[in-house]
Amino acid sequence: GVTLIGPNCHGLMNISVPIHMGFGAPYGLSYAKGGFALTSQSGAFGNSLVMDLNERGIGFARYISTGNESDLSSIDCLNAFLGMDEVTAIGAYVEGFKDLNRFADLARRAQSLGKPIMLWKVGNSPAGALAAQAHTANLSKSSDFAPDSFRALGVIDVQDARDMAICLKALQGRRSPAGPKVGVVTVSGGAGIFIADRCFERGLEVGKLSEDTVAQMRPHLPEFASLQNPVDVTGSAVNAPASLAESLSAVSQDSAVDSLILALAAVTGTGARLAAEEIARIQDISPKPVVVCWNGPRSMAQDAYDIFDAAGVPVFKSPSDAVRAIEAMCIFAKIPLSPNPTPA
Repeated sequence: GVTLIGPNCHGLMNISVPIHMGFGAPYGLSYAKGGFALTSQSGAFGNSLVMDLNERGIGFARYISTGNESDLSSIDCLNAFLGMDEVTAIGAYVEGFKDLNRFADLARRAQSLGKPIMLWKVGNSPAGALAAQAHTANLSKSSDFAPDSFRALGVIDVQDARDMAICLKALQGRRSPAGPKVGVVTVSGGAGIFIADRCFERGLEVGKLSEDTVAQMRPHLPEFASLQNPVDVTGSAVNAPASLAESLSAVSQDSAVDSLILALAAVTGTGARLAAEEIARIQDISPKPVVVCWNGPRSMAQDAYDIFDAAGVPVFKSPSDAVRAIEAMCIFAKIPLSPNPTPA
């Protein structure tokens, strides 16, 4: 009657306590406590994934290396994680599931509990599938494993540790967009163009703002500002907080906007603090998610970072990461995205 994890696994960690039971250097380290729980069918690689995510600021509750899964499976462990109050999100590094229907049931349960799933599925190429068969034999044929069908259940498919960290950071605020339409406000026209392209590639929409929104912004911005989505308030808005505030407020209220990306470039000092205060205010009064793309060094804008942290506004250095964050929110909210966007 004794249950078994493994064989061919490294061990497990209850990081909330903490109790680490396993072998290798990672089990002797300390990790930031948080709400993420992870399984991995690879022991050594799973250990490295925990260490990588820890360095990226992800706090953990549990980690289990499941190995060959002769008794307990990844799905058994993930189901157990969902029942733990301290767990707010779950993830899995998998070569395959022996019962895809059970995983679908797990995804539905996770949705009902409001706990997102990050799924990193490998073994998708012929060579990778052969290696997976030799490694743990937890192999799902590519034709059987349909990521799009699980996306429809709110499962977020990730590609590496960095991608997993981006999605977890995006979802920590527990905000969901009502649709795929993104409003973009930037102090850099180039950043706005780049973000629009990335939105297009990920099936998100950068819709046209209403005439009322444009009229509301026009008196507050210079003539050379671009008032269409993406909105380029220009660098002059950094020294005119009222202009930035009016623009953000107008765009956030537009019906063509379900979520908002603000690109602050490398703004620092007073400008960064005033922008952070306004973004936090909008976040407080609007249900629409707000994501910030910003390269300002913490040493030159710590007060602004503190404001973002307190308000639960995720900050990313890369525009691509900011767009990926919105996409992850939409997937978890089960919002249909354009699967194969084509140029107009």
